[in-house]
Amino acid sequence: GYCLLTGRPPFEGRSPWRVMLAHSRDEVRPPSELRPEVPADLEAVLLKCLAKRPEDRYPDVVSLAEALEQCAKGRIWTFKDAETWWAANVT
Repeated sequence: GYCLLTGRPPFEGRSPWRVMLAHSRDEVRPPSELRPEVPADLEAVLLKCLAKRPEDRYPDVVSLAEALEQCAKGRIWTFKDAETWWAANVT
């Protein structure tokens, strides 16, 4: 999800070891810092998915789906919209 919104992975590094360390200790840079147009409600869902502690994440896929549906654009974003956005924003 992070890569879909920003066009880059949540953590980058010069080696796989550094990326692995970043995953375990560093906070994720909010997607809106890279793409200001990312809706705040969608960003909040994504950041909860990326929480370090499992108990801070969604407990199951149903809870995640419900959170996504509550996002302002959760029910109006179509596959065509996604395809168009992807073509325009991700290389």
